[in-house]
Amino acid sequence: MQNIYVRVQARNKSINDVLNEALKGTGLIYKIKNRYINIYRNKNNEPERSQQTRRITGRITDENGETIVGANIIEEGTNKGTISDINGRFSMNLEDNPVIQVSFTGFAPLSINTKGKSELLIVLKENSKLLDEVVVVGYGTQKKVNLSGSVAVVDGKELANRPVANITQSLQGVVPGLTTNVTNKGGTPGASYNIQLRGQGNLSNSDVPYVLIDGLEGTLSMVNPNDIENISILKDAAAASIYGARAAYGVILITTKKGQEGKTSISYNGNIGATSAVSLPDMVNSYEFARFFNVGWVNADHTPEYSDAKIEQLRRFCENPKGINQWPEQSTNQFLADNSTTGIGNTNNFKLFYKNAAIRQNHNVSVTGGTDKIKYYASGGLYQEQGLIRYADINFKRFNFTANINSTITDWLRFNIKTKYNKQISTSPFGDHAIYEIGFFHNLARTRPTNSMYDLNGNFTELSQVPYLQSGSRNDNNSGNYSLTVGLVAEPVKNWKINFDYSYRTNPAKNEQAAIPATITMLDGSVTYMTRTELGIPITGSYYRSMSQSDYNSFNLYSNYSLKLAESHNFNIMAGYQEENNKYSFLWSNVTDLLNFNNPGINTATGDKTTGETRNGWAPEASSAELITTIRAAICWS
Repeated sequence: MQNIYVRVQARNKSINDVLNEALKGTGLIYKIKNRYINIYRNKNNEPERSQQTRRITGRITDENGETIVGANIIEEGTNKGTISDINGRFSMNLEDNPVIQVSFTGFAPLSINTKGKSELLIVLKENSKLLDEVVVVGYGTQKKVNLSGSVAVVDGKELANRPVANITQSLQGVVPGLTTNVTNKGGTPGASYNIQLRGQGNLSNSDVPYVLIDGLEGTLSMVNPNDIENISILKDAAAASIYGARAAYGVILITTKKGQEGKTSISYNGNIGATSAVSLPDMVNSYEFARFFNVGWVNADHTPEYSDAKIEQLRRFCENPKGINQWPEQSTNQFLADNSTTGIGNTNNFKLFYKNAAIRQNHNVSVTGGTDKIKYYASGGLYQEQGLIRYADINFKRFNFTANINSTITDWLRFNIKTKYNKQISTSPFGDHAIYEIGFFHNLARTRPTNSMYDLNGNFTELSQVPYLQSGSRNDNNSGNYSLTVGLVAEPVKNWKINFDYSYRTNPAKNEQAAIPATITMLDGSVTYMTRTELGIPITGSYYRSMSQSDYNSFNLYSNYSLKLAESHNFNIMAGYQEENNKYSFLWSNVTDLLNFNNPGINTATGDKTTGETRNGWAPEASSAELITTIRAAICWS
């Protein structure tokens, strides 16, 4: 085959369009398979074009009509695919093969021939092998096949190896109908996501599921993902019949791992990775910014702010900054600090402040073993994550410890004890009583790139905001969670179980925040202090401190009797009593006009001191009884 030279100019066109144009009139055709382009001679006078692509769209649900988020849709025989979005919808382009493969954890995979179809409604069925699984529901368990409500189950193995801070991040795309929303602090180390079941439930953003960890109320951020055995998610409002109004938006039941019979086994699981900003604004350079700014200013019937001479200086600075004075307007001892046309620079604030990557690491060690009479499990974990902002001390640490013992005292009596400890430590310069985060990031996007971030002595300017991050402003949080549960399970008669447990949980927390003005070096080397209103920092500084304590007690006594008749009729009778009490106290103090910026405190200040406290508690009692029946076959009499 002789060499053929072609030249094609294209922008914003598909690869098919480019190849069709390039091979037009050459006697060559092409086909794309598995992302490879094959070009060959057209011996059969085929049309000189590739196979035509066509677009299909669709929606994926389960048998109950629940949206399935994160289902995999792949074109058969290729590695081309997509996933369903938050509404269960997807769209993709198909080439030769009109068959697609649809799959999702816990459901049977499905092959669909899309020939002649452009809009699809795909219903996935639960994997029949999973129907005999025992699911935790309320104060007992049932087989999946006997469930009448909507319950999803997640195996802990699916979550353990994900390099995430907590369970709220692990549940993304795992459960149909469950959505996780990233808050405005989604990039903060250790941040939790908001979780909703079946969409938004109210307008006050309080529609969060009720979370129980081994039967004890808690939050998802408390749990080490590696300690989870399984998670049951009750989506129906019927869950409120068991747990009351707190379960109006669903229930998440977490069961942690227990000891396994056998020799002592020690395991380690760890990972070290990096976090980076997925998408940052693509900023123009200072020369282009000045030109665009002038055009916009003229369109608003104003005189251009940047002179032709200043624009030419910016152009030369962008090409080669060497030898160019970055502050030609400087005439006073105090460096210029206004966001205006003064100065010559080419600053991209997002590149200046955001690191390329921040380290995160997770280490877990567990021990398990026992005999047929007693089993034990213990684990410890460390999670650490750094922040992505340069020049700022942003860090998060979490320590977890879990231990439980299950003992068979007699053939009809079992004893168990569980203890959990969680400690979280975070530090950051941002806070309600430190640097206002919203004001800082607002300035980050609106500061002109024409301003240099460095003064004539090579120090960061006040306008750069770096001195505020380095001034000593801080927000230090230290919180803990300790819980203890002891329980007895008696089975005096086969299928009749009596359960008793007592739980205690305490949540101490303390917070210290300091707002310190920036230290700015003047042209002659002298030092002054400066601040900005939008950053919330008083010129004399401020200090805030708070402490809180929550103590929770719970008594549970419940019994259930199950009966199965004729292999098709299941009866479950349950009655129970619960008593809870919770006490909460919160004390805080705030002071201004600090005497010492390096060691701020309540008693090292001369300004106004403000103090407040909150104390409350609640102690409901509840009893319930219900009959649960499941009939899997019709009964006929003649």
